[in-house]
Amino acid sequence: MSKKYIRIIIGALFIAVLAIAYFYVIPDNDSIGEGPSESAEEEDSFKIIDGEKENLVSIELNNDNVLTELFFDNGKWVVKGYENIELDKSNTESFIESMLSIFAEEVPNDDGNIGRYGLDNPKKSVCLKFKDGSEKLIYIGDQTPDNNYCYAKKPNEDMVYTINHINGERAEYTINYFVDKSIPKVSPYKIMSLNIKRKNAPEIDLEYTLQKQGNAQNLIEMGMETMNMKKPYEGMAVYPSNLQETVLVNLNDIQLGDIVQASLENIDKFGFDSPEAEIIVKDDTNSLALTVGDKVQDDNYYCTVNDKNAVFLIDSKYVNPFLNADPIKFVEKFVALHYRAEIERADMSEGDTLLEVTFGEEEAKENSESKNSRFNDDRKAYLNGVEFDKSSFSDFFELLAGITFDKVDENAKAVSDNPEVVIKYTLIDGSFDEVKFLPFNESFYIVENRPIEGMLVSKQKIRRVFEKAENLLKQTKRD
Repeated sequence: MSKKYIRIIIGALFIAVLAIAYFYVIPDNDSIGEGPSESAEEEDSFKIIDGEKENLVSIELNNDNVLTELFFDNGKWVVKGYENIELDKSNTESFIESMLSIFAEEVPNDDGNIGRYGLDNPKKSVCLKFKDGSEKLIYIGDQTPDNNYCYAKKPNEDMVYTINHINGERAEYTINYFVDKSIPKVSPYKIMSLNIKRKNAPEIDLEYTLQKQGNAQNLIEMGMETMNMKKPYEGMAVYPSNLQETVLVNLNDIQLGDIVQASLENIDKFGFDSPEAEIIVKDDTNSLALTVGDKVQDDNYYCTVNDKNAVFLIDSKYVNPFLNADPIKFVEKFVALHYRAEIERADMSEGDTLLEVTFGEEEAKENSESKNSRFNDDRKAYLNGVEFDKSSFSDFFELLAGITFDKVDENAKAVSDNPEVVIKYTLIDGSFDEVKFLPFNESFYIVENRPIEGMLVSKQKIRRVFEKAENLLKQTKRD
């Protein structure tokens, strides 16, 4: 027999030995490091409370004389004193199931001293009541030293038991665990409208619509999605991304806090006669309506939301972005946005310096579909009568059309009524738009007759337009 076959036989025998060891020697995985199995634990424990859900009438929780009673009424579970408040079905059903099956283990207590377990005057209890009139009641004392269990006892007994600490904590549940605090989920990325009425600030009113106006119309036609601002600066455009970074930064995370009152009656005492804000935000599916009342000392506000018949607390971190919203931070900052294809001519003057932008016939193209349109302007471009190629002219035109304001000071006053710089657009449809830059100080012009009062534009920004034009014209002379 060759050495090759001998090695194969030895290898096969070795594998066979390992297989026998695996099945007959190595213990099951379940017995390795798992501790006592569930069945083993049940051998030493019993159900201190159990029952059938269909026979359950109510559950009473007493936490330091604060009583919360959950009972079944007209086909649904309600909390006593809050019968008109919708409960969170998932939380409620989960709680009931847990209460119907509470396991316990006996604790040696030979001397009958239940005081050391916090059971001589227990502050917590759980009581289940059933249709046949029977009750299952336990008192709950201190937690065990490892905090994994709570001590408990039945009425009229000195025997001490341990129950899972979670069941001990459930005895502390109040209406705030059971109440339905869900609110409509509105996506900050699909906003269709936003309205914020504020007590101490201007109203903000925005909408997304295909029927846009002003610079919003121009932006949408260039493929840039915007919203229309109706208040406070009518006709200004708003990028949704600017909203997402400011006003709507916490929209996805909004949560209601504790319930304060289980009705909407007599709520003026919470500040709703003169609310801090009324907020309505809508996406393409849902709408969230939030009314904000007075502020509470612990940095919360009172609020009502949608059709919920209750007053809640809400953390100020969810409210502040709406209360502090500054529309200047999310409006588009173009002073006068006109895209090239809609302009017949543009005249820009500074003292005796005049820049004349005009357009001639469309350049010849082999592709007949490449016509002059609102999105594609192939007309010949002239600056002070000199024709420029598309690339050189585009750099200049972007500076001219892209003038933006640097900041807003609504109290700013021009030092003179005579404009230092004027841009007049003559549009293809026969309309005009004139932008006047009045002197404000050494660094800024103030813009006249714009939707936003007090627009301040850097003088350096205007100077760059003239310098770009001068350089183009000088280059032409040198060529």
